[in-house]
Amino acid sequence: MTQHPLTTRAAARTDRAAARTNPPAGASSRGRRGGITMAEMMIAVAISSTLLAAVGVAIDASFRANTVNQDQSNLTQKSRLAMNRIISEIRTTTAHSPINAAAQAEFDVGKITTDTGIEMLIGDEKALVVVKYEYDAVNKCLMYTAPSKKKYVAVTNVEAFSVKFEPMKSQEAQQSGGAFDQLLRATILMTVKGDKVPGQKDPEETLTLNCSVMPRRNAW
Repeated sequence: MTQHPLTTRAAARTDRAAARTNPPAGASSRGRRGGITMAEMMIAVAISSTLLAAVGVAIDASFRANTVNQDQSNLTQKSRLAMNRIISEIRTTTAHSPINAAAQAEFDVGKITTDTGIEMLIGDEKALVVVKYEYDAVNKCLMYTAPSKKKYVAVTNVEAFSVKFEPMKSQEAQQSGGAFDQLLRATILMTVKGDKVPGQKDPEETLTLNCSVMPRRNAW
């Protein structure tokens, strides 16, 4: 039985509409594949977390390195300022001697001796005053006695401080056969530790300075 052409076209349109409404199984899965799966999302999150952790470690290392450099710079500046002041006073003062009796006795007979401090005379013969640097091993600091006889802390966090004395005789002592009464050369050794920051562990930065100096009046 032959169908009418209009009926045939109407049936074809109905089949195409049904196909669009209810696509085949394979076509349905391919059409809905537009988003990301849970596994892909977890992989992306893991990669992002790893990158953020690496960036955080790099930034922390940079801050730590900057802190160490700053502490070392402050330590160097503080130590050199103190050493320059000691050297300047040794060069410009009139007389020098150790601060302990045993070291003073060795100095008087011309022996090279080492002490934990140095005593100096400032001024002329009419008005001589005493200034002194001495190491306080208990409190780890270098003390300075001013001409007014007041004591001040010159340097803190001092791990070690010593002065090596090389004595000599003045012309008067040589002529009279007296004791060694002048300083030929002093060698200063000082080790300073970095300042402690509240809430942090003890600083590991240390700096050791070693310098020799001659009094100006004995340098010619």
